[in-house]
Amino acid sequence: MLAEEILAEAEVAIEGTAEQAQMLCDFLKNSPKFDYSLTVESRNPKLDPIVDFLTENPQGNCEYFSSALTLMLRSVGIRSRMIIGYQGSEWNPLGGYYQIRQQDAHSWTEAYIPPGELEDMPSGAWLRLDPTPGRMQIDEQESSWWITRVYQQMRNYTEFLWANYVIRLDSRRQREDIYSRVTRWGNSILDTFSQPLRGAQSADREDEEDETGEQQADSTSPASGMRWLRWLLVTLSLLALAVGVWWARLLHRAGLRSEDASPAHRPSIPERPFYRRWKRLLAHHITLRQPAESARQHAASISRWLVECGLPDLADAPYRLVDAHYAHVFGGITPSAEAEAELMATVKSVEKALASGARRGLKTP
Repeated sequence: MLAEEILAEAEVAIEGTAEQAQMLCDFLKNSPKFDYSLTVESRNPKLDPIVDFLTENPQGNCEYFSSALTLMLRSVGIRSRMIIGYQGSEWNPLGGYYQIRQQDAHSWTEAYIPPGELEDMPSGAWLRLDPTPGRMQIDEQESSWWITRVYQQMRNYTEFLWANYVIRLDSRRQREDIYSRVTRWGNSILDTFSQPLRGAQSADREDEEDETGEQQADSTSPASGMRWLRWLLVTLSLLALAVGVWWARLLHRAGLRSEDASPAHRPSIPERPFYRRWKRLLAHHITLRQPAESARQHAASISRWLVECGLPDLADAPYRLVDAHYAHVFGGITPSAEAEAELMATVKSVEKALASGARRGLKTP
């Protein structure tokens, strides 16, 4: 095994799980043999994609590196898991939040360190490992012009406003986020500018009371004037919001919002009908594939089991089905109609043989 060879060739003694995991991670991250690439590499359809990545075509995106490290750790008995998420963010001062973009998507590996090996974690812990080389250098190739950064921040903030105050703006959020805030803002302005007016009107009333001896009624009261001014401010604010929404829609229609997916995150190719039926057959009648076992390794175990059960004529069937699946998904070779029918017939022949074997008491592996 490759992982065992790497640990055996280490010049220093490796005592703990963390040291072994870190050494395997450094092998993928620092070796000049491996390169980080977003382009789709042509894989050998007869090999497992991760085996092909480690042996023949050592170029790939972060998912290949994390998958390879996860399987290498499991091959030497270290519990590990592959994590897919986001790494990195950028502060947007306009909206006061961190923006995470699609290009920040990343994949890494976590190895479980048993209890007792870490002083700070007596109960054990998961060690985060990132075996992908050169990713930060590629991310730093983006434009560093300040005007470009400001434009990107304005564009992201416009999309944020569009999503939160147009698409998801219901009646409750209208009251809480718009009407109540505009009303409080308008009241604060009115309180500031109406104080001199109230003082002057109070002085006029006192003079009139001194002359006539009674309170005079005024139809144009300050309360009615402030109510009119409050609704005017609300109307102007809503009009400004409508203009902002109209401007955001113009930006959207002008093509400022890219819809092209990154090559590293394109949707996966759907499986062919023969392979979906083969997987259902495995799940219901034979055995499921183990987490650390590739599809071709699983096919080898199924082939050996068929020979042991007295079905040597079907021993080659798992290999042919998996090879056709690899050629379609990783090599881009879609089987012809005749080949598809032949593969489907192969699956049906295995189903028929297993059905007759079940009646004879055949045990699954």
